[in-house]
Amino acid sequence: MKTVILFFKKDFWEESSYPFFYISKIFKIFFALTMLYYLSKYLEIENGSDSIFPYLFSGHIFYEFLIKYLKLPSSILISELYKGTLEYLFNGKLHPYSIPILSNIYRLFIDYFILLSYIFVGIFFLNIKVNLSLFNIFFLHLVFLGALILVFSWGLIGSAITLLTKKGDPITTGWLYFSILAGGIYFPSTILPSAINIFNFIFPIQTWMELFRELFYNNHFMYQKYLILIIYDIILVLFSTNLFNFILKIAKKRGNLHSY
Repeated sequence: MKTVILFFKKDFWEESSYPFFYISKIFKIFFALTMLYYLSKYLEIENGSDSIFPYLFSGHIFYEFLIKYLKLPSSILISELYKGTLEYLFNGKLHPYSIPILSNIYRLFIDYFILLSYIFVGIFFLNIKVNLSLFNIFFLHLVFLGALILVFSWGLIGSAITLLTKKGDPITTGWLYFSILAGGIYFPSTILPSAINIFNFIFPIQTWMELFRELFYNNHFMYQKYLILIIYDIILVLFSTNLFNFILKIAKKRGNLHSY
């Protein structure tokens, strides 16, 4: 717990050193929702439908809270490399794979409140209709946790490649763009060619998105799909942590942890 607090404090002082950090976060919420709201109004007029904004709203908050964490683990390692502290971090007593995770604790904390702010604005100002019973709130947290494990695990794989190349990773960049294109974030993936949807079996963000929407709007929790995805998460966690530890050993031998 002490280690978590230390990482939290470090990131807090770094982020809050920028005086407009929190103001920019608040501005981003209102700007994004205003843009999506009027875009949906235009599309609803064109298509005679009134269900476009709830679709865009749920997709956007899912993206804002989760999918961007694909790139963060590798971005943090690159940042520590530039500051010359990467080798020091990995020579400590912490499990190596816990460093990219702990370095995101503060961001997760802030983004959780941003997520709540999105939902608050959507319900009270934009007429989003949801059922926020205790049942719903509990299982929504389970869905977000499961999806977060998926995203962090792939992010860990990406950060392992970053350690190996010292330049970045193409995997998480690819999954990030794939999520926007075929993850059901801003439009249904069913309109895409079936060949593209094959990748959802490897990176099933679309299914997590489906679970979230079904629970968020219809108060229906799809237990069987959730169980399958959790099993996939467990396998992915074991693979990503072992791969990260293996590549870290190679990176240490090559001297890749030294700053430029």
